[in-house]
Amino acid sequence: HLTYYDREVNRWFMMDSLYTLVDSISCLNGYIADNHDFIALENGNYILFAYDDQIVDLSSVVTGGSPNAVVEGLVIQELDQEHNLLLEWRSWDHINITDNTYVDLTSNDFALLHCNAIDIDFDNNLLISSRSLDEITKIDRLTGEIIWRWGGSQNEFTILGNDYPFTHQHCIRSLGNSRYLLYDNGNFSAQYTGSGNISRALEYQIDTINMTVEKKWEFIHPNAYYAPSTGSVQRLPNGNTLINWGNMQTSGLGARITEVDTINQIVFQLECVTNENVYRANKADWFFDSSIIGCPDALACNYNPN
Repeated sequence: HLTYYDREVNRWFMMDSLYTLVDSISCLNGYIADNHDFIALENGNYILFAYDDQIVDLSSVVTGGSPNAVVEGLVIQELDQEHNLLLEWRSWDHINITDNTYVDLTSNDFALLHCNAIDIDFDNNLLISSRSLDEITKIDRLTGEIIWRWGGSQNEFTILGNDYPFTHQHCIRSLGNSRYLLYDNGNFSAQYTGSGNISRALEYQIDTINMTVEKKWEFIHPNAYYAPSTGSVQRLPNGNTLINWGNMQTSGLGARITEVDTINQIVFQLECVTNENVYRANKADWFFDSSIIGCPDALACNYNPN
């Protein structure tokens, strides 16, 4: 199946291998599904999320705070295949406004978390990436309680080795066995590198006994790409890694999508025209038509009838 988001109706849609629509999914309880991420599970369940704007009195939180500030929170929902609600998680029950150290708390309107990715960990619990917090949060899928917080002002882990904190990251992915991939946009990396900001693809190992996190792999593009927003990373079955570098418009470039092998050699790169932006890139097989054997065009650069 393929899933995609339609901005005109604020819903997720699912198509089969013949591009026939087989389902459409939206949030329940009046929430509007967000377009950043969505999971269709093998058992037919769906996991999606919505931003949740609430009016908050910040006058008691900070001097000069607005008594009617509009603050963006987060709601995560899990639905079964009949679209019945199984889980609803609200950030307001778990995240404090002061956890965000970037926002001006005297503002009248701001995003507290700005969740941009969700995944399921090896133990079936949820992982979310909150860009505005510089945080990856693990959430108990049954109780809704926070299991741990990694990154940002509420970080619970000690960084081992030669590394620095990720900032304004995208695309958390569980690799199993407490190993994780993420794309570090690096919006505030200059303070750690001593030079300009730089984006990275990263793999980490987390030790929840000693509460440590260790960088196991890193890729920085030879051209020192920096994308202040969007981006993704995917580990492929052969061990290679596909990296979408995000929004490159500030560098005068279109989107760049790079595949690197296990020794960080670039084996493929797609370069879009200037101002072309790609939020996320995934590589997957899509050969469901058994009548297609190989490339039938003898003039094609990749001609192979097998």
